[in-house]
Amino acid sequence: MSANADAPAYVWTPDPLYETQVHYERQTPCLLLCAPPIGPAVQVQPGAVFESFSRVRTGAGFHRARTARIDDASRLSRLGALGAGEPHTHACSQCQPEAVKTAVDQCADVGFEMVILTFGSGFDVENEKPEYLAQLKELVGYARNKGIVLGGYSLLASRAIDVENDVVNPKPRFGNSPCLGSRWGQDYFRKLSAIFRSYRLRRARTRWLLPG
Repeated sequence: MSANADAPAYVWTPDPLYETQVHYERQTPCLLLCAPPIGPAVQVQPGAVFESFSRVRTGAGFHRARTARIDDASRLSRLGALGAGEPHTHACSQCQPEAVKTAVDQCADVGFEMVILTFGSGFDVENEKPEYLAQLKELVGYARNKGIVLGGYSLLASRAIDVENDVVNPKPRFGNSPCLGSRWGQDYFRKLSAIFRSYRLRRARTRWLLPG
């Protein structure tokens, strides 16, 4: 649950050129290294040129409070992607129709923009049963009529499927993860694509949003 737990692409390392630091062995972690931890797996042909990313945005964290740090991160994100702001969301812990409608009504009353069916709510984006999809369609329409976007979490990682479909190398930092190239992974994205086509979903960071 820490801010840097799943950000292996940047690390603070010692700077061998910093010779006047207090640390006797000059091991102060003051040099920011930004690079993918694995790869890139690119074959460069003779005479060709490979270009990696060349710009990194950094933000100074002056706040100790968690909410203030989140605000700092949001402002930094908007600098990198102008026009992409975080909507005001409500995390709904139940996916029963009446509970979702109550959450939608409350959000409409106070000016929130989105209801997220959060982890543990019972929302299952991989459920392809017709009766479940019909229920989801009804809730999307109810939220749309109130001016609310309905969204939900799709859990890809942090779970194990079986030996044939799980990532084995490298071992995920957070325990388990299915392999995207496995048969299960391909079927997973097929299900997501079906939801896209049915409900005009759009993706925002790790969330799958149903704007109605």
